[in-house]
Amino acid sequence: MKYKGLLLALILMFLGGTVQAAGLTLWGITEQLSSVDQDNAITGRIGYDLSVTDKGGLEPFIGSIWRPRDGTPQVVVLGAVQHLPDLIDPNSSVPFLPELFLMVISEDVQIRPYIGGQFSINCIDEDAGTYGMIAGVTLQISPEANSQLVFEASYDKNFGDLADVSDNRFKGYMGFRIPF
Repeated sequence: MKYKGLLLALILMFLGGTVQAAGLTLWGITEQLSSVDQDNAITGRIGYDLSVTDKGGLEPFIGSIWRPRDGTPQVVVLGAVQHLPDLIDPNSSVPFLPELFLMVISEDVQIRPYIGGQFSINCIDEDAGTYGMIAGVTLQISPEANSQLVFEASYDKNFGDLADVSDNRFKGYMGFRIPF
């Protein structure tokens, strides 16, 4: 129980810092499987985007992974993603890629890749755990849009009560991200 207070204090210190940033974000993503008979995960995250420019930046988050169909415990996770610059930006350092995208996509669309990782907080979830790497892209239809589509892949390792959940393979996710 003493760890929960410490964790809450650390989160409040982190979110209340004096860093100029883009602000809070809300994520909702679901695991995409080829069969409805298999269990899939529902993930929610609350992040704090530390990006101060359009070139990308770090976004730490706290979230939860829930698998409603198989009875495994819901776990609380901490993690972070590093947002990279827009792939369609005409000033991109990646040669030829913006020109290829702009042949089929409007220049108002933003496609921003990210990479990161996440792990369960074992002081809260003593009976189950997970850790892994994540990579994905956010797609924003226009600069005025209030939300983004998320396409993500993860490679996880599960242990404890989550040991029966398939791991050590790439899993696909899809959902949304709303910056505030």
